Amino acid sequence: MPSEFVRHRTRLAQRRVTIGLYDPWTAEAARLEAQRLLGEFAVGHDPAAEKAKEKALATIAELGERFIDQYISNHLKSSTQGEYTRAIKLFITPQMGRLKIVEVLRSDVATFHHAMRNIFYQANRVVGVLSVMLAQAELWGLRPEGYNPCRGIKKFKEEKRERFLSLQELKKLGETLEIEQHKNPYVTHFFRLLILTGCRLGEIQMLKWGYVDFESSILRLPDLKTGKKTVYLGAAAADELKRIPKVIGNPHVICGNIEGQFLADIQAPWQRVRKAAGIEDVRIHDLRHMFAS
Repeated sequence: MPSEFVRHRTRLAQRRVTIGLYDPWTAEAARLEAQRLLGEFAVGHDPAAEKAKEKALATIAELGERFIDQYISNHLKSSTQGEYTRAIKLFITPQMGRLKIVEVLRSDVATFHHAMRNIFYQANRVVGVLSVMLAQAELWGLRPEGYNPCRGIKKFKEEKRERFLSLQELKKLGETLEIEQHKNPYVTHFFRLLILTGCRLGEIQMLKWGYVDFESSILRLPDLKTGKKTVYLGAAAADELKRIPKVIGNPHVICGNIEGQFLADIQAPWQRVRKAAGIEDVRIHDLRHMFAS
């Protein structure tokens, strides 16, 4: 698609600055923008050089911050925002943060991916997040278009598995959650409800008090992957819900740190809980198996 641009010659070189794609710009608007850019050249500013310098200096760590601030909050579902943010803060920034955005090669991504081979499920998902970040960097003009170094990275084979907790492990998890309750009671309530209801992570994470019918002992969950869903509560699940304190102005059962919002980041506390309980190979999804069994 054709673009509007302005040229300016200095003693050393000719500069060409792209204004934008032809369609969104009228001839008059492009003319005014060109006059503004030429005015900047006249007083010694060089928009093209400044933009090139910005691209050359920007790091993956800086891209991560901008991606969290401008992309994640505006383009991802609430249930996914925590996963992306955690991938950036716990893996991408610590391991690749110092690399310049324009210098990231496929070999860098392959090395990064391989280093996480002992947590291969996580490794595949983190590289997926990095791929979206670098694609967005292209749109922001921070990388050349058409080359995403995450493409071609072979994912680790993921085998479906069922991990059940033994009675001893379940007891240890219960003891750990009791300790966790003093730090954040909503974390403890969240994991107990997963075990006692068999619901998906997002169904409990975004559960609202309006969905809870204590009289009939059911949850009426709307707009899910499988359509509207009714969950019948056992006595233990109903009792757990009754123990959860309500927060005025917050409709969610599992309240987060932001006023009126649910607890967005569940992965970080789960890493802490499962390590303390000695069940580091257990995923949050595995807790649903306990209900089914």
